[in-house]
Amino acid sequence: MSRIHGLLRRFRSTGLLLGILAFAAPVAAQPMAGPAAALPSAATPSGDAGSPRHDSDPAKLRASFNRGLELLRAGHAAEAAQVLEDVAAQSRLPERQRAAASVALYARRLEALAAIDPRAASELSDGRTQFIVTSTLIGFYSGIVLLDIFDVDDIRPSVATLIATTSLGLVGSLYGSRGAGIREVDADAYTLGATWGGLTMLSAAGALDVDDSEVVQGMALAGLVGGAFAGMGLSRQTNPTRGQVALTQTTMLLGGASALLSTAILSERNLQFRTHATLWLAGLQIGTGAGLMLAPDLDWSPSRARLTLLGGALGALAGWGTAALITGDSDDNLAQIWAGSALVGMWGGFALTTWLTEGMAPDPGFARSRDAVLLPTVIGRSPGLALVGRF
Repeated sequence: MSRIHGLLRRFRSTGLLLGILAFAAPVAAQPMAGPAAALPSAATPSGDAGSPRHDSDPAKLRASFNRGLELLRAGHAAEAAQVLEDVAAQSRLPERQRAAASVALYARRLEALAAIDPRAASELSDGRTQFIVTSTLIGFYSGIVLLDIFDVDDIRPSVATLIATTSLGLVGSLYGSRGAGIREVDADAYTLGATWGGLTMLSAAGALDVDDSEVVQGMALAGLVGGAFAGMGLSRQTNPTRGQVALTQTTMLLGGASALLSTAILSERNLQFRTHATLWLAGLQIGTGAGLMLAPDLDWSPSRARLTLLGGALGALAGWGTAALITGDSDDNLAQIWAGSALVGMWGGFALTTWLTEGMAPDPGFARSRDAVLLPTVIGRSPGLALVGRF
C-alpha cells in the first residue's frame, strides 16, 4: 500500500487536472435553433411521383449540394451560401437549381443576422469557449510534464515554462478555433475524451508497472491530447446529443470509482500494485463502454445525467457514513466494510436518482431531431414546402 500512496502523490498534478476536466460544468451556450439544425444529410431532389427523372448533374455537383447543407448545419452560413449558389448556377436540373437557391437565400439571411447581432454570430460557434478552457488546462499540464522530463528545479525557469505552455494552449486554441463552428456537444466530447484518455493512460502505466515518472507523465499527456481529439472526432461522426455525452461521462466515472472501491475491498489480499491498476483500467473501460452502448437509446438531458452522477456520489457518502456510524473505528475489517458500503450506496444512489428524475424533459437536441420542420423545396416543377424530421 505504501507504493500506491507514493505513486498517487507523484501524480497529484495529473489527478488535479483530470478532476477539473471531469467535473467542470460546460459553458452555457444555446445551440443554433431553426431549420438549419434539422436539415437532411442528403437532399437529392426527386421528380414527379411515379415518374423518376434522370439526374443529369455530375456526381461532384450533387456532392457539393449535400456539402452545402452540411456546412449550414454546422453553422458556416457564408461558406454554405457560396457553395449552394454555385450549385444553383451550374445545375442542369431545375429542381436542384431552385432548392439550392432557396437554401442559399436562407444562409445569406443567417449571415446578415450574424453581422447585425454579435450574439447570433457567437451562436454559430457553440462550444468554442469550453474547447478553449480544456485546451488551456492541457497546455498547463504540458508544462508540468516538461518540468518533470528535464528535471527543472529552479523557480524562475519553472514558472516561465508553465506560463509559456499555458499561454500556448490558450492562444493556440483561441486562434485555431476561429470559424471552426465548434458545437457544444463537440466541446463536451472533447473534454470527456481528454479525461478518459488521461485516466486510461495513468491506469495503463500502473498495469504495465512503469516506475519512471517522466514516462508516466508523458503517457498521461498523450492520453489527454489523443483522447480529446478522438472524442471530438467521434462526436462529429456519430452526432450525439449533449445528454448522451454527459451520460457516458457519468458511467465512466462511476465505473472507475467502482474499480477503486473494489481494490480497497481486496486490500487485505496483498495484491500487487499492477493488479490494482489493472482493475482500475478495466473498471474505467467497462464504465465508458456501458455509456457508449446505452447512450444512443436514451434521451437524457445533460442535467439529468449530472444529477445521477451527483446521486451516485451522495449514495457512496451515505453508504460509507452509515457503515462508519455502525462499526466505529475498531473493526478488524474496517477498510473492506467501508468500501463495500460505499460501493453499494453509490450504485443505489445512482439507481434512485435515475428513478426520481424520470419525469425530466429530454435533451433539447434529441427533441429537436424529432420535430417536423418546414423547408423550401420543389415538388415536380412547382415550388413548395417539405416537412423534414424524424418520424
